[in-house]
Amino acid sequence: MALLGLEQLNANLQLVKNWTNESLKTGMEVSLNLIEVSAKANHKRAKSLSPDVRKEHPDERYYTWSGQLTGSVHAEKVKVSLTGLTGEVVASEAYAIPIELGGPNRRAFPFLGPALNDNSEEIFMILGSAVKAALG
Repeated sequence: MALLGLEQLNANLQLVKNWTNESLKTGMEVSLNLIEVSAKANHKRAKSLSPDVRKEHPDERYYTWSGQLTGSVHAEKVKVSLTGLTGEVVASEAYAIPIELGGPNRRAFPFLGPALNDNSEEIFMILGSAVKAALG
């Protein structure tokens, strides 16, 4: 007697084991921290800029006055599920979304998306190494 699908079940159980591997979680955490640091760096303190620069707003950065938005950017804890790992970098201030995406009569000053883009090659290498380590 043979169980149909036993080979696939074993492969899936091995995959779940691999998702819980510490090297994968660590790789994800390092990647999220890179995005967090980069997103925070995309915010200049407006008080330290000249009035002309603040008026013209020549670049794509959002100039922060209070630092609250910058301070609200943080990496969430990596979550492990049966299908893989997930992680997020969030800005918890209520006005983060309109700053990132813009809105009616409001120019967008994205900082989270560019932070991911700026670090994508390094993140790819970090996660690739983590996957290799997890698979042995």
